[in-house]
Amino acid sequence: PNNNQLKYYIFEISEPNNLPFEKRYNLLVRSYEQFVKDGNDGSSLVIVPMTMFFSDNDIRQAEINWTQQGFEGVMVRPLG
Repeated sequence: PNNNQLKYYIFEISEPNNLPFEKRYNLLVRSYEQFVKDGNDGSSLVIVPMTMFFSDNDIRQAEINWTQQGFEGVMVRPLG
């Protein structure tokens, strides 16, 4: 594939302090923002948005919508 078309979808980071997911996600977003602010090209990186769901039906509907858009599905995890 053309490297200009290659995208990395990032939804998680590894860090040594076992932070809860919400804090890891915020760290990921801030790190990406700083990466771009420092003059790096972030066009091939996509931070996957975090979406909160409140029912199983909402999760199933999101999976249908996202797979129809060509994504693999959803990742579900508890907060905290």
